[in-house]
Amino acid sequence: MHEMGKLVSAGVESATNGSLGAGVTEAQIAGVSLIVFASQPLTWALGYLVLEGAVRMCGGAFAGNAFGTLPLVIVDWAFGIFRKSEERPGEVAKGSVASFADGVKERMMEARSGNLPDELCYRQEGEEEILEIRASKKKAEWQAPKVVRVDDLYYRLEESGVRGGARPFWYRLRRLAAGVPGRTVILYRTADAVVRE
Repeated sequence: MHEMGKLVSAGVESATNGSLGAGVTEAQIAGVSLIVFASQPLTWALGYLVLEGAVRMCGGAFAGNAFGTLPLVIVDWAFGIFRKSEERPGEVAKGSVASFADGVKERMMEARSGNLPDELCYRQEGEEEILEIRASKKKAEWQAPKVVRVDDLYYRLEESGVRGGARPFWYRLRRLAAGVPGRTVILYRTADAVVRE
């Protein structure tokens, strides 16, 4: 922007001296200066960094992923080719494909199982109460170690998994002595659930 201001000033000075010819306006000089500004490699580099920063910010804010900056990812990939490590660049791609395949498999399980009510199983392990929930649909926010308020009791989600059957999604919760309501506590109602002994 500093260089553009100098270009406009030099152009206006040349126009007032008459070296550019008659009829040249300040708007025309500013337009030429803007084209010169837009064609500078530094402008393109700064524009790229702004765009990449916006993509990384949206990825972190909305998707919960921290994307690496592209030049550093390329450098890491290049060094990863020569480095003898357990995780090579191709391994990351295989992990992404496996994650995608797991997502498709879960969607197919949900479609096959229909819309069944959840199945609850309460049991004692020593002095602790355990609640197992089997569901026909995956509970998106249910990731360990979240706190779940089941009716009026608080539980900590310890593990989750996928099994076979009509209700393939399995969640294991351990009862807490007390809980504090908060923004991150998951609310769960057992009104429609089936209790299994």
